[in-house]
Amino acid sequence: MSTENQPNHPPTSSHDRAEREPTSPSLDPAEFRAARDQFLRFLRTARQPRTVETYAQALGSVERFLEEHAGRFTDWTEALIHWAVWLSEERNASKATLSTYLSAVRQFAVTAAAEGWLPVDVARLRHQYRLFTPRMERLPNPALEEEYRAMLQAAEQLHPGDGRRARLLRLRNRAILHALWATGMRVSELVSLQYGDLILARKAARVIGKGDKERLVFFSPEAWQSLWEYLRARGRALRADDRLFVRHDKRGEGKPLSTRSVELLFRNLCKLAGLDRYVTPHQFRHAFGTRATDVTGGNLPVVQTLMGHSDPRTTMGYVRVSERAIEEVRRQLQYDEEE
Repeated sequence: MSTENQPNHPPTSSHDRAEREPTSPSLDPAEFRAARDQFLRFLRTARQPRTVETYAQALGSVERFLEEHAGRFTDWTEALIHWAVWLSEERNASKATLSTYLSAVRQFAVTAAAEGWLPVDVARLRHQYRLFTPRMERLPNPALEEEYRAMLQAAEQLHPGDGRRARLLRLRNRAILHALWATGMRVSELVSLQYGDLILARKAARVIGKGDKERLVFFSPEAWQSLWEYLRARGRALRADDRLFVRHDKRGEGKPLSTRSVELLFRNLCKLAGLDRYVTPHQFRHAFGTRATDVTGGNLPVVQTLMGHSDPRTTMGYVRVSERAIEEVRRQLQYDEEE
């Protein structure tokens, strides 16, 4: 057969064919930044500033990874998985950082996929992140009684003066410290308390915890007396739906107190008391849980009920703290015997 009229094409190599075949474009970091900004705007309407800051730090880590490596990927799920590898192996992130950042980016991915900001295979990402998330034994870090007492003394100095507002602030702040220390309440539970939640005959209150679980919390005599000194000083009969703890600043007199306000109060008291660390309201809760474990001899169901935990594994942390304290005492006793 004649080849006279056939086109004369040179032989093609696999490299030549690959150059002519269309390829998927690499990822554009600008897409990620746009999704991140929308996510953080949403978070600011629903979460505390500290939480938003943590999410921003985690997503900032992803952004740094993409600036260096985005050209390697054509799939967002794959890129977010490789970021976790990079964070763990190349950046040598601590277990705490890795666990926190993976949780934050996982939540970002869920929202970004649901809103159509980024195409992410959430099920696959969750599975891979579960493999990467370190198993951590997070033992509670309770406040110490001497720290609690030092903060009580600072509460008498934080708002000096003989005026009504200064006196109310001192009484309120002292009642908050006593209440959190004596009951183990979460801050969110404390600021939500209403007068109608009090059970006067039992020196107790009904609180609604996580998962809308109701439980009773019991005040110590010191905490109960402090609460009533504050309530009487407010000078009017309280209705059932009146909040127990309210603001006493000029612009917000009588308005409900926020969790953020209590956290700021603790920070100011720690500074004024000259403590070596910032003791959080949640560390007061940890202190209560540790005391409850010691008093009950590690009775897990009782401590779980007192703390309002839905998962007994959370309560186990207090048992381990108690065992650790006992072991330390035992070690010191043996040391003393040897001397």
